Amino acid sequence: MRSTFVWAIGITLVLSAWLVSGQFQSTDERLGSQGEKAADALVSVRAETRTAQSHVVQITVRGKTQAKRSVTVKAQTGGRVEILPIEKGSAVKQGDLLCQLALEDRRIKLQEATAAVAHARLEHEGAKKLKQQGYQSQTAIAATQVKLINAQAQLKARQLDLTYLQIRAPFAGVVQERPADIGDLLERGGVCAEVLDPDPMLVVGHVTEQEVEQISLGDVANVLLNNGRSEQGVITFISHAADLTTRTYRIEVAISNADAAIRDGLSAEIAIARAAVMAHQVSPALLSLDDAGLLGIRILDDEDRIQYLHVDIVSDTQQGIWVTGLPQIIRLVTVGQEMVFEGQRVEVVETIKRG
Repeated sequence: MRSTFVWAIGITLVLSAWLVSGQFQSTDERLGSQGEKAADALVSVRAETRTAQSHVVQITVRGKTQAKRSVTVKAQTGGRVEILPIEKGSAVKQGDLLCQLALEDRRIKLQEATAAVAHARLEHEGAKKLKQQGYQSQTAIAATQVKLINAQAQLKARQLDLTYLQIRAPFAGVVQERPADIGDLLERGGVCAEVLDPDPMLVVGHVTEQEVEQISLGDVANVLLNNGRSEQGVITFISHAADLTTRTYRIEVAISNADAAIRDGLSAEIAIARAAVMAHQVSPALLSLDDAGLLGIRILDDEDRIQYLHVDIVSDTQQGIWVTGLPQIIRLVTVGQEMVFEGQRVEVVETIKRG
């Protein structure tokens, strides 16, 4: 019995030692296996296959509409405003009456001037006849001629004064302002109305030193107004002198406005088309900077490794930016690009093909 008891104790100790050593060995192997799996784990990214497209590069300029001409119509003679046939905001044609001044005593003064001319003419004719008979000197004849000329000038002034009573529109347009009112006394130079010419309407913007060399008079430009209306026009003016503050150059685009629906002072965007280039459209969020401060985008090679390629932005639109500097066909990393580095092999969880 004693021998059996000793053997039992020995076997128990051996089994315990084996179990304990096996547990430690299993734990070490498990930890090593997990470490190897962690080292072999790949970062997952999402990518899209993109093909470069022909893109027309545009010069985009912010601007505003401006009437081609606006004239303040002033009185050429003084008088009381008697008739105002138009209201502010009304459309007028060239020659339409804007203000009518009262006649007052101008008709009487015209009659006096007419009679003075007739009298001076009789005196001059009589002096010439007396000269023929030897009773009048050449000096006397010259005096009567001067008197006649003065009388004729006075008559002409009276006639013009009558025409000045009617202040008319110098061109077709819209009455922007009408400060005069019936009963007002206008002095010479007083403002009757301000007439604005809306057709064609100008869209004025400013371009940079680099952009001004790329445009010419007569170039076609597309204009998008802030009310959503789109128009096409041509460049009619390019400044030869830069703005002293902004160092930009003024340009003017003329657009049709026959219905006068486009108002002066509207915000607008001018787009001037240039040459077409092969480019990719991407989201601005995919751009990043390298250590040298250059813009780039991360793509995948055939082995699913990250490549970082530098790009140049050629256009910035509401749908995204257009960049050059990439191959014709690329696998663009669209999700997870901020977690990877150049040369790293990744796991592509989804690939979408886009044109």
